[in-house]
Amino acid sequence: MIEYSANAVGAVLAIAVVVAIPHIVRPAHEGWLRWSSVVGIVGYAVIALQYLRELALIPALAERYLTTDPSGRAAVEADLYLVPLDPQGWVTYGAVGTWLLTVNILALSRQRWARPLSYVGLASGTGYWFVVAGTVLRVDVLVSVAAAVGVLLAPVWLIWVGLVLRRSAAQAKTAGSTATAKAE
Repeated sequence: MIEYSANAVGAVLAIAVVVAIPHIVRPAHEGWLRWSSVVGIVGYAVIALQYLRELALIPALAERYLTTDPSGRAAVEADLYLVPLDPQGWVTYGAVGTWLLTVNILALSRQRWARPLSYVGLASGTGYWFVVAGTVLRVDVLVSVAAAVGVLLAPVWLIWVGLVLRRSAAQAKTAGSTATAKAE
């Protein structure tokens, strides 16, 4: 329950990052930036909704599983596949992975932030796509390893880019104050 709650809140907070990123990466390939931002918002929104749905449904399914006979347990296990909004992860992990890859490629090509930050973002985006590949191909080891990479790197990237955004906003505010003082 803690994991699902943290993932839902994290996805909602990540939407704010998706909206703020274009202000730093611009004017690099406006079309790609706009498209990937929409894809990222959709991906994070579906992640948030999916984890909120799981928060609502999983406890009841777990209770039913514990209080029923073996045939009822088999039915509950079969129903678990129906709980996620995006069982294979195309919209969730695929969309967020696409956004991460696009934004970091654009930032890297325009040197909008430190190279290591772009590399962490590229690794996160690749990890998310490996989650999709592992789910579609039913390779549990790939899903586990890729999810672990995403769980570790994506929050690091989001926090790091948040600090970059904060610093960028502070510099813009300082530059605006200096320009106003010079105009007076």
